[in-house]
Amino acid sequence: QLSVLAETLNQLVRKGWMKKIGHTYSLHRLIQQTLVYQLDFDWESAKITVEIIAKLLSFEDNPDSLAVLSFREYGEFLINRIPETHQNELEILDLKDALALVFRELGRYTEAVFLLESILKEYEEKLGPDHHLVSKTQSNLGAVYKDLGTYTEASKLLEIALRNDKKAFGLDHPRVATRKANLAMIYKELGRQSEAVDLLQAAIESKKNWFGPNDSNVSKDQSNLAIVYQDLHRYREAANLLEEASNSIEKQSGPNHPNVATAKSNLALVYKDMGHYDKAVSLLQTSLEIDRNNYGADHPNTVLRQYNLATVYQNLGRGEEAVIMLEEALKYNETHYGIAHPMVAKNQSSLAMAYKQLGRLKEAISLMEMSL
Repeated sequence: QLSVLAETLNQLVRKGWMKKIGHTYSLHRLIQQTLVYQLDFDWESAKITVEIIAKLLSFEDNPDSLAVLSFREYGEFLINRIPETHQNELEILDLKDALALVFRELGRYTEAVFLLESILKEYEEKLGPDHHLVSKTQSNLGAVYKDLGTYTEASKLLEIALRNDKKAFGLDHPRVATRKANLAMIYKELGRQSEAVDLLQAAIESKKNWFGPNDSNVSKDQSNLAIVYQDLHRYREAANLLEEASNSIEKQSGPNHPNVATAKSNLALVYKDMGHYDKAVSLLQTSLEIDRNNYGADHPNTVLRQYNLATVYQNLGRGEEAVIMLEEALKYNETHYGIAHPMVAKNQSSLAMAYKQLGRLKEAISLMEMSL
């Protein structure tokens, strides 16, 4: 049957009805448009496809983030083709929710916020404010607000989501643990480190009970707990957690996975604080290469790795290299986030200190004033 299918597809390619790129086939655009106009839309048939693509785009159902990203175009295609009369079906809302998190992963935060805010409104109207899908969307929207630097709004949403999920699922459910972990990282940004530690420790304990100590969910939360320990100057504890998490993630996902890049980058920053600059540089160069290969040069993760590497170059006296990388990162961050974002202020401050190292004091003062 597969050979018959392949031959049929190849015949359509030869006739010009389809195009083949690698192992992928697609209908010619004119044929697509003709079918859309000629065939009556059947929601019951389309719903099956929508549910399948939503599942493939879900990071919860598919832990391989690179595989999830590969289905993005299918999700966007479906949302653009489904008639307006069906755009608020629960299956479509679920697809939009999954697609919004893909946009977040790709750094397309504005599109993610637009989708999640519209989904949240529809869920609240259809299901009521206490439904678990409302909590899920609140949590996802809060995570994107965090990316955009609006931490107070993010914390409010996550606190509501956590409270409702505790009522719906109980204190030790994985959903509750996930809400705690996400809220913890917002508290970290708000300077509420002690509360962040308590939430992350509780989340890790719950996830160990549900998934086992070596699960990727546990490793991710351990990595985040280490970042909070770093803020509290508990460097040795942070390094131990990150070394454990990094090894676990690499065994599960392979050496070139984005989660490996994140773990190595976090560990490098702890080594930097401990004065182990050569170790930090090696890890950051590796994480930068992984993210550049997976996402390209113009992605928030890639730029963040570049920024972190530049700050270690400063410690090593490699000022000229640091300035070049920090200037590139600042240009990207201003364009991507806007000039009022906390990451831009942080970037300006680091670049100012690099200018100071090189004796460019007027430029340093100007940047520090803007950062302040």
